Amino acid sequence: MRKSSYELVFDRVFERVRQRERKLDRERRAAAALLARLAPHPRERQLILVRNSDRFCTAGLCEVLRRQSWE
Repeated sequence: MRKSSYELVFDRVFERVRQRERKLDRERRAAAALLARLAPHPRERQLILVRNSDRFCTAGLCEVLRRQSWE
């Protein structure tokens, strides 16, 4: 049975969601290492590093930092 255009759109949307979830899982696993790279630096230097390097701009690292800020 052929899928309708409507079903094909949902298939594409769900595939994008799965891709995003896989990316977020990778970012979450990498967050501890990124945080460890920031930790030895003073707060001012940490801010500069985060602002100037895309490697620190991840949702996974943001989640870890948000969680720590509440603790």
